[in-house]
Amino acid sequence: MQQSHPGANAPHSTAGRIAILMYHIVDRPLNDIEAHFCCTPDRFAKQMNYLASSNLTVMKLNDVYECISGSRDWPSRGVAITFDDGYQCIRDFALPVLERNRIPATLFVVAGRIGQTGNWDIEMPARKILDWPGLREISERGISIGCHSLTHPKLPEIPLGQYESEFKLSRRLLEDGLGQPVNHFAYPYGRFNESVKAAIIEAGYHISCSTQPGFNATGADPFSLRRIEICGKDSLSQIKRKLKYGTNSTSSFLPVRYYSLRLLSKLIHQ
Repeated sequence: MQQSHPGANAPHSTAGRIAILMYHIVDRPLNDIEAHFCCTPDRFAKQMNYLASSNLTVMKLNDVYECISGSRDWPSRGVAITFDDGYQCIRDFALPVLERNRIPATLFVVAGRIGQTGNWDIEMPARKILDWPGLREISERGISIGCHSLTHPKLPEIPLGQYESEFKLSRRLLEDGLGQPVNHFAYPYGRFNESVKAAIIEAGYHISCSTQPGFNATGADPFSLRRIEICGKDSLSQIKRKLKYGTNSTSSFLPVRYYSLRLLSKLIHQ
């Protein structure tokens, strides 16, 4: 049975927006290709220090769901932190910083690789995925666990017969291993279509995250939430720009384009 679509019935009385940040690795890169996905520990610390001292409302993904479903008011400017894949470095380097700044986060785990290495991208180094004791530890210390499929495939390309394992079995493995519900999903590579999204809903997840940049606001589809990618080369000023304009781009032309589009939208809807 399919869940109802909470975004369709959310109230429109409170204006606001939420940026969901997407990280992969918090560590020094092991090769040049990996560097794009690696936020070094010192940069990550500066970024979280900034969020903790800013006027942004730092939220859990459950809070985002409650905004979409209408049980919580939208913040004027909210932000949520997510990590994809489940690498051990998140416990080693990210968790102490998050705890120090009292920032919640969600880790999307490839359920079929727990305690092994990430082997889905042959050009990437073999990094260790957290084992079960590590996952239970970070869960107890404030990081929510979400599902990132069973094997990290490009979901629109898999046969329908594989849906059961990638969406349902992966969720059961995580819930049985952690002893708690797993309600959030992130599409590997950000890839999904209507068939995949329907399967996510049927599997019982509350929300799922894409890799499309932008803000999430009233009326957002909870099964294609937008996220802003944080790259290894991003400076703090570039991240502030991403948070302000809701984009992966760090171009100096962003303000002109952003305000031009806002003006055009107002003129169209007058």
